[in-house]
Amino acid sequence: MIKVTDIAGGVALDPKNLNSLRNSAKANSPEAIKTAAKQMESLFVNMMLKSMRQATPQDGPMDNDQTRLFSSMLDSQISQHVHVGLADMMIKQLSKPAVKPNPVAGMSPDPHSSAGGVEVPIPSMPKQAQKKDRHITPDALKPIFKDVESKLDLPVGLLEKMAFAESSWDTRAHSNKGASGLMQLMPGTAKRFHVDDPTEPKQAIEGAGRYMRWLLDRYGGNLEKAVAAYNAGEGNVDKYNGVPPFAETREYVKRVLKSV
Repeated sequence: MIKVTDIAGGVALDPKNLNSLRNSAKANSPEAIKTAAKQMESLFVNMMLKSMRQATPQDGPMDNDQTRLFSSMLDSQISQHVHVGLADMMIKQLSKPAVKPNPVAGMSPDPHSSAGGVEVPIPSMPKQAQKKDRHITPDALKPIFKDVESKLDLPVGLLEKMAFAESSWDTRAHSNKGASGLMQLMPGTAKRFHVDDPTEPKQAIEGAGRYMRWLLDRYGGNLEKAVAAYNAGEGNVDKYNGVPPFAETREYVKRVLKSV
């Protein structure tokens, strides 16, 4: 029997008996496992009953040392005869034979398993899935660019030029201003034009296309103003009534419109 002692209002196991039981269980002794499981279940029920009593107000004439002693003895007796299924579950788990690491290629043992514990083989991740390529070639996205430009009546090649100028084809690019993805959409802009994930290329291109269509309509079809607003914001374009005098924006507009 595992001895249970009360420590600072809690419950603890006798270390000597616990170590003896642990050593027996390591040898996969069915009797030791069965005994350990039943006593752990008893301990669990005892702790549960004690916690319930502590959570219940005890003020009154019955709140004295004799009553508390009687309650403790009663809890101990109840815990020996009440079964909640914990012991059966532990016996089932502890009776399983140890699984040896599988030496098959692509499998590796659990690095967190202990020296005497169960080692479970974990499939290693294929190399292709270990690192997603951040950069996508223009050819892979040409059909999406053409489709969006056609549907939104945008100049052919516009969005492709903007993607290169914005992120150099880096789908997970992030600026210090908060823009992200292939088309470097700001969080507010992404939300306005229904983009849930700016780092997903198709969503980013479609969102950027809708934004450019909106900008072109706002500026009466003036492509230079629309491109400048995409980079510097509509507020700055309105303020300067054209391309803002920012070196970055002027270079951006020049690069995008060069071959469009």
